[in-house]
Amino acid sequence: MKSVVIVGYAYSIKEVDWKTDSEIWIMNDMYDFVPRYDRMFDIHSDKSILERTTRREGLNHFEALKVLDKPIYMQRVWTEIPNSVRFPLAEIINEYYREAMGDKIFITCTVSHMLALAIYEGFEEITLLGINEEVDTEYEVEMPSVLYWLGKADGHGIKINISQSSPLLKGFFVYGYEEEKKKKILTFIDTEIERINGMEKRAIQQQEYYFAEENKSIGAATVLKHLKKELTEI
Repeated sequence: MKSVVIVGYAYSIKEVDWKTDSEIWIMNDMYDFVPRYDRMFDIHSDKSILERTTRREGLNHFEALKVLDKPIYMQRVWTEIPNSVRFPLAEIINEYYREAMGDKIFITCTVSHMLALAIYEGFEEITLLGINEEVDTEYEVEMPSVLYWLGKADGHGIKINISQSSPLLKGFFVYGYEEEKKKKILTFIDTEIERINGMEKRAIQQQEYYFAEENKSIGAATVLKHLKKELTEI
């Protein structure tokens, strides 16, 4: 079976079997800390690629890309990056574009690019690990596109595996059919929000207490140092 594991930065990256027979696809600067990969994706602008630094302090991303020995999918081929590969966006648009999309195909993040390519290349199984799309712009902008391409993969008969810790494609109730279950979930959420707000309040109070104690300590030390100085000079 032609299979691929698409890896992101979220916690479930710990679930990746780096010795798997499946292809492993990573993104951005992940080459800097993963033990193995088969393809790397950096679908960013020239400016972003040239100015970015990796997680290792002082290492220039552009210079690092020059020496990578695996395919790097980018907006274009760079002569300075021997293993750069042009991402086949035009071909994917030609294959999957629909008039309902307006004038743009629905790709809003690197993960969507990767999913689109996996479908386009005929992979039979796609596994997502380390991909949650649940924080800030990830949730608002990226998640809808990722869900769209996951749905398209499912429509093509592709087997999809997603970490249980990821919220992607997780439904807690069936709308209209499980209203009691929905109420219980909403009650649980309200209880959790109240509990977390209480934890935050207590943490702030503790922080204020420790700040006050720190200031007292600093003040006491200052007074004692001054007193020592006075007594030494007598």
